[in-house]
Amino acid sequence: MKKSIIMLICLVVMVNTVMAGNLLKDNKKTIIGVLVGTGSGLAIGNNTDIKPEIAAPVLAVALGLVGNNMDKKDKRKKSRSQTEQVIVKEKPKPINYHPGIDIIKIPITHSNGISTDIRIVRVGNKYVGPQGEEYATLPRSDELYKKYGQ
Repeated sequence: MKKSIIMLICLVVMVNTVMAGNLLKDNKKTIIGVLVGTGSGLAIGNNTDIKPEIAAPVLAVALGLVGNNMDKKDKRKKSRSQTEQVIVKEKPKPINYHPGIDIIKIPITHSNGISTDIRIVRVGNKYVGPQGEEYATLPRSDELYKKYGQ
């Protein structure tokens, strides 16, 4: 019983040391594994033929290693998600070299059934045809047929 009290005091001192430092911040699962292993070793040592002086450190190391592996896995997962966030970026918008100028294609159908696109350029509030003629509004297909149709 005297050995168990000494081990329990060692456990309390270890917990206070861990809490005082920043070890808990980055290695939570490692610390929890060590603490659970130490407590389990004390309990097993007091209730079986195994000496608590052997059971407590062995289980503390074993469960500490398990917790350490879990911490490493969490750190990898966190760094992986940060790199994925960096990879997912918005595509840059294409540069409009002629702002305010649009080319509009208006199809007209000739008498022989062939369709032709007439390009109208919008500049500001005006529409300019292929021969430089200006329109106040977007010309309709039948208007363009009179000038460009056959």
